[in-house]
Amino acid sequence: MEPILIGTLSIFVLLTGGYLSQSVKIIGPDKQALVERLGRRHKILKPGVNFIVPIVDQMKPERTIAEITTDIDPQSCITTDNVQIEVDAVYYSYITDLGKATYDVTNVDKAVSDLIKGAIRSEVGKLDLDHTSSSRSHISDSILSELDKVTGQWGIKVTRVEIQDIKFQDTVRLSMEKQVSAERERRAIILQSEGEMKSKVNRAEGDTTSEIMRAEAAKKIQLLQAEAYTQAIEHIAATLAKGENHQKAMQFLLANNYMEMGKTIGESPSSKVLFMDPNSVPGMVQSLLSMAGQNTPDSNPSQQPNQLPYSASGKVSLPTEKYTKPIDIIGLTAPDDKDRV
Repeated sequence: MEPILIGTLSIFVLLTGGYLSQSVKIIGPDKQALVERLGRRHKILKPGVNFIVPIVDQMKPERTIAEITTDIDPQSCITTDNVQIEVDAVYYSYITDLGKATYDVTNVDKAVSDLIKGAIRSEVGKLDLDHTSSSRSHISDSILSELDKVTGQWGIKVTRVEIQDIKFQDTVRLSMEKQVSAERERRAIILQSEGEMKSKVNRAEGDTTSEIMRAEAAKKIQLLQAEAYTQAIEHIAATLAKGENHQKAMQFLLANNYMEMGKTIGESPSSKVLFMDPNSVPGMVQSLLSMAGQNTPDSNPSQQPNQLPYSASGKVSLPTEKYTKPIDIIGLTAPDDKDRV
């Protein structure tokens, strides 16, 4: 009896161990598993230790619930201007309901990929060639809005779609390069012309401002000179009015100014040289003095021209004690008869 009992116990232990090993299921932290009982959906096994009934329950393969990346095969698309391009994309998704992803659609990954392919061709077909490269984010947002309407009932969530690459044919690529080069040259020419225009405007404004400043400076100088000249005349007039021989002093100033005018004309590089006989200078000066004396109350018409002392060196002296310093009229010596003109 003892061998039979021991054998029976051994078989029971083996059966119990096998049953327990088949009933205990450990699921990973980022996965889930679906359990069918007698061919029907029963429950979903969560991460951790789970128990099922062997033979009666059947566990489906585990599926990850973490976000995964899926590549999309390059899609041939045609833009609105009839240019053929290839678009390479990738999408990110995760399972929200394992039961729907298993029973509501056959091969949910293929279904989502096909849906994204059609959406890519549809969105690219709405754009022209120039806007395809710059509208990647717009294409992705449009595809996501279309996917949300369908993928929710499949138990899967697509978080984003990325357009990785857009490939052009060689002829199209060369044409785009030429277009970009021409656009850059056009912009460079425009910028250069605008720079030259601004430079000319600034230079003209600077010249105008400079001319205005020079004119204002010349105006101020002339005003100051006129004011100084007026003050000098007033000072001379006041000084002469105090003296006893103011008439003769005024005559002396007129003669001196006349001589200074001749000196200035002689120093000018563009002036002509005029030779004068020193013997005729006293008569000319005396004529000027007579003209000045006719406008004064103290003038003496009987005064003779020879009253003005004159020396051979061309110097004139007033016959007053106050003005006794001789002045040089021109500094010319009497020329010989052969040199006179």
